[in-house]
Amino acid sequence: MINKIAVIGSTGVLGTKLLSFFHKNKKKVSLVTCYSNYKKLIKQKKSSGAKHAIVLDSKLKNISKNLKFGEDSLFTYIENEVIDLFYILNTGFDSLKYINYIIKYQKNCTIAVANKEVLVAGGKILIDNILLSGNKFLPLDSEHFSLIDLLPKRDLIKNHVAKIYLTASGGPFYYDNNFEINSVNLKQATSHPIWKMGYKNSIDSSNLINKVLECFELSSVYNFPLSNIGITISPKAFAHSIVFHNDKRISINCFLNDMMIPLTSPFTSSTSNSKIITRANINILSDNNLSFSTFNNKKFQILKYYKRIMTFNHIQQINFMILNAEAVNRFVSKQISYKDIIPFIFKNIDKYPKKKTFKNLYEIIKYTNMLSSMVIKI
Repeated sequence: MINKIAVIGSTGVLGTKLLSFFHKNKKKVSLVTCYSNYKKLIKQKKSSGAKHAIVLDSKLKNISKNLKFGEDSLFTYIENEVIDLFYILNTGFDSLKYINYIIKYQKNCTIAVANKEVLVAGGKILIDNILLSGNKFLPLDSEHFSLIDLLPKRDLIKNHVAKIYLTASGGPFYYDNNFEINSVNLKQATSHPIWKMGYKNSIDSSNLINKVLECFELSSVYNFPLSNIGITISPKAFAHSIVFHNDKRISINCFLNDMMIPLTSPFTSSTSNSKIITRANINILSDNNLSFSTFNNKKFQILKYYKRIMTFNHIQQINFMILNAEAVNRFVSKQISYKDIIPFIFKNIDKYPKKKTFKNLYEIIKYTNMLSSMVIKI
């Protein structure tokens, strides 16, 4: 039975959809949080009936008697409340600290994560720590969620699976015969044909960096070699992953391209006591739902570096992700052009450590904070 639900990033796109689902289905929420959007948080606290509402931005204080402020309030909540389901829906590395605290003070809590920075930075260490602490892990990215049945076999997956492909829709440019990278502006780069996302994920999807980051995540989440992960283009985004088993079976994992499916899965799964049912009638053979093609479009700059990227170790994956985030910020602020995003990454990536073994999450948090402050000065 899921009684206490906490949501980090409740005012974002996914958080707003999730709280709407809870409201419609009369599910109680214990905690809602935002970084700085306190006005929306006040409304969410009232509509959701949440007992706790926390603004994480330390610069904001005592704006409302109905809210608490600062990370210390969140740490106190995690330390003193029994939480059944904890959603991590925000962006950035800060949630590594929050998950580290959940691991320390919670048991039998399902930690549901839709935060790429956290999963790439935390890597295998993060997932191992969650599972060894007696808590559970739920990946919310559609690609990783489609592979959820492999999670219980995480220690043995390499013995049973030869290759995993993640699917990419191709974004706004892959099938555009008139695509010219030199003239791409912000509006074009954020006009994803299927998903409605924030500007960062939209830009990353437009040049397939988002899919590369998801490959990094998959490797850590499922303890599977990065070199055995591939990308295939499936424009309808109905299939999310393809698994090639060692016994020659092939599994194509499909569901509607709706993030509400993974988000609400704890309430719609066969193990849930909930009577909430979501159904969709779909003809999987119509409209080329299962159309796949090789990732080989030479107009995409990432293809040039693809083989090298798929050999990256943990620290190189972190370096890649942080440099990309800085490049995207510079593109958005018109300091660089769209075509300069990927060259910016590979111009600078060899400036940073290529080999380093992290002992714990604290070391990862320290490194990501240090590197983030350094790349701003490039």
